[in-house]
Amino acid sequence: ELALKNFTQVGVECEIGDVLARDLDPTDGPFDRGNIGNVISAVMPAIEIVDNRYKGGTDIGVPTLIADDFFGAGAVLGPQTQDWTNIDLAGLMGRIIVDGEERDSGVGSAVMGNPLEAAVWLANLKAARGEILKEGEFILTGSLTLVQWIEGPCEVKAEINELGSVGVKFT
Repeated sequence: ELALKNFTQVGVECEIGDVLARDLDPTDGPFDRGNIGNVISAVMPAIEIVDNRYKGGTDIGVPTLIADDFFGAGAVLGPQTQDWTNIDLAGLMGRIIVDGEERDSGVGSAVMGNPLEAAVWLANLKAARGEILKEGEFILTGSLTLVQWIEGPCEVKAEINELGSVGVKFT
């Protein structure tokens, strides 16, 4: 449960999250879609929470949006699926539901062709910078749906077939 008063203009997205099975240090790479699965212990449905903190929205320009993590404000994580390697993440359908009404839906392939590509990109970026990703950390891979801006108190649910659902209540 989250208070709307803590946000400027809150929005939600349906995403697939990955959990790291072990620490990844710079010498582990390079990663690709073929080997990134070896370091992911689980996948899960997730709701990314975004907050449009600027007047004019995206008019502030790409550099500021990047520095701000594109309005990133948090995440709500659903149940983890450990036995995921035979699931076609690119083919999964996700939905974002507000007060029982489906607002948008999309498929995993909308995320760089396959949600694993986002994990590959992040792992290789961190390795190139000499940074370590830690066991148990999670990666949000990117939105399967368009951002849904919340206008008042409501309940939000993200559902992803084969992975389950997760919800949040805005008060």
